[in-house]
Amino acid sequence: RAFFGAVAFRGGQALLVLGGVRQPAIAADDEAPAQDMATSALLREYVNDVWWADLATGTADAARWHQLADAPWTARAGFQAVVREVPNSTVVEEVVIMGGRLEDGNVTNDVWATALQAGAAPVSGWRLLTGSADWAPRADFAATSGAGDVWVLGGSDRFDIGLMDVWWSSDGHTWRELVQAAPWGPRIGAAAVTVGRLNKNQTG
Repeated sequence: RAFFGAVAFRGGQALLVLGGVRQPAIAADDEAPAQDMATSALLREYVNDVWWADLATGTADAARWHQLADAPWTARAGFQAVVREVPNSTVVEEVVIMGGRLEDGNVTNDVWATALQAGAAPVSGWRLLTGSADWAPRADFAATSGAGDVWVLGGSDRFDIGLMDVWWSSDGHTWRELVQAAPWGPRIGAAAVTVGRLNKNQTG
């Protein structure tokens, strides 16, 4: 698959893979016409599936992937997923997914979250934080998180025009624009990381 979301959690001892674009599975058939095989290679399927791997078991099965229930959000690619600390809550961490490109070519700006749990099913249910965030719909953008906050940076709109704005949220629902035109200019497919540990008085 390509253009999917992936996060590490449980202190880097577990991985989660979400959505993206994949080639539809086809039955292995030695007698299948070569033309059919070539055609199938061109097909692309947008998905909203969720997979996880536990790397902490210390056994040969540590890297085995387990499929969880499909997410309720629309299948998409070119979105972002981050792990966010949840302050003042019994939930330690949650996964937040944002934006992306849908199969019909449109881009979205919805935001979803799910609490990360202990045990064999770390993801159980998703909740919609906002169906339309304050930032414009986009795909292929950068996002990062720290101290419970989330940032969205750049990306492309539905016409593949590069964006260079920066947005911040403390809860994934309400967003504030920090920079309308960042000095690094429009860029698509960028990456962002949080360096160090921010305190709650820092937003940019």
